[in-house]
Amino acid sequence: MASEAMMAEMRRQKGEMNMTPMIDVVFQLIIFFMLVMEITQQDLEQLKLPTAENARPDKDPSKERLTLNVSWKREEYVKQPKDRDPAAFEYRIKGTLVRDDQLYQRLREHAVLALDINGNSEMPVLIRCDQNIEYRAVLKALVESMNARVWMIELAIRNEDG
Repeated sequence: MASEAMMAEMRRQKGEMNMTPMIDVVFQLIIFFMLVMEITQQDLEQLKLPTAENARPDKDPSKERLTLNVSWKREEYVKQPKDRDPAAFEYRIKGTLVRDDQLYQRLREHAVLALDINGNSEMPVLIRCDQNIEYRAVLKALVESMNARVWMIELAIRNEDG
């Protein structure tokens, strides 16, 4: 009888580890990282990028830069290229649709966050466009970036082999 009391006392002193809070924390971390990953990829639209023989991989894709996507409007994208309206392209900054008459203003809003002493923006802008988009849509993005005093412009392309 004394040994049973002694064993019960030893079990009580030994203690048991409750794993439920640790499992809850692990699930919370998994959810957190899934959401963060989704948010960071939000400004990258599904575009078929143009190809180039000498394309280099992005050295630092995580750096702070503004992503400007140039694509066909959704309803035009399903049409054959010869049937598309020539003015039917759209701009998206950080995943948000921007009318072409607001492009300068939106670029400038982001550019003023990183001005140097000369009033030029040090924030890079990554321009991503569909390979079938007309050049004038890309040209407008380049001109509006220059007007907004953004000089660090990167163009997204992919290697011919993938």
